[in-house]
Amino acid sequence: MGNGNTPLVSVLLPTYRRPQLLPRAIRSVLAQTFQDWELLVVDDASGDRTWQVMRAWAKKDSRIRIFRQAHGGGFRAYATAFRRARGRYIALLNDDDAYLPRHVERRVEYFHEHPGVDFVFGFVHLVGPRSARYLPDATKPGKLIHVNRCHHGITFFMNRRAAKVAFGTARHHRVGDLSIVQDCRRAGLTVRRLTRDYHRTVMYYRNHVSSVTHRWRRQLGV
Repeated sequence: MGNGNTPLVSVLLPTYRRPQLLPRAIRSVLAQTFQDWELLVVDDASGDRTWQVMRAWAKKDSRIRIFRQAHGGGFRAYATAFRRARGRYIALLNDDDAYLPRHVERRVEYFHEHPGVDFVFGFVHLVGPRSARYLPDATKPGKLIHVNRCHHGITFFMNRRAAKVAFGTARHHRVGDLSIVQDCRRAGLTVRRLTRDYHRTVMYYRNHVSSVTHRWRRQLGV
């Protein structure tokens, strides 16, 4: 457990113009079986009713902390949240995805059982059409890759040492989640991919029109 008012886990949640989806992500954190957390939600200058939605949720639970920033993208919003995070461990979440109830519990459990590990990531439960199982391969332009061979930021869970490496450079917003994993490995940190179904505790929604995958499929006509 954390010490006093310091939570053990900080969940970082950027959001941009998804006021209708954001509550699902927030509710999934509130529903965690492990409750020693704080949730930092950062509005990336949405300019719609997103901030009002955030304020309403923050009034319901003091562990929800809300911030605004000038428009800079999701990675910069994660970095903004991390600078204010107090937890020993850092977890990431997107505004259009959700945790299963035991996600944080099982990540904390893994770190306690493997004290030499700095950073973990893993598989997701895909919610969406069969065609959404394949995504553009960031390392091979024009190629596709299965959704569970990708490095999904929403599955990332790390200690503060890894988080300082992950969010210590502004270039990741151009490269994606894979570069965070690569930088942590280059820094000599211990990174593990969790492949057991026991650790598949994130819902990856790709069945709504604002998702990245939906836009990509529409452009390609698939």
